[in-house]
Amino acid sequence: MASIGPNALEFFDRIIAEQENYWGKPIYGILKLKEKYGNEKIEKACMRAIAFNSIKYQTVKNICEKGLFNIPLENTESLITTNSLNECARPLSEYQQLLYLKEVK
Repeated sequence: MASIGPNALEFFDRIIAEQENYWGKPIYGILKLKEKYGNEKIEKACMRAIAFNSIKYQTVKNICEKGLFNIPLENTESLITTNSLNECARPLSEYQQLLYLKEVK
């Protein structure tokens, strides 16, 4: 386990801690994934799973299958623009006025 890397070791330790009576299959499954994907990809997948607090074999498998291990964990770019209103956005006060007009009619 330590031969894969420190994140994999932490992942295995957390599996054992969280699933005291059922840790054999997930660990064996991840070790089998190592044959297909190699130590480096499994290590990165374990790091990503730990970051999202999803300590499950299926998580590591999905990360490896979909190639998500290469996506950086720290994303400084927001997917929602909060800097300024663009031409498609309206201020909330305008919606309040529309609601008021509907009540008056």
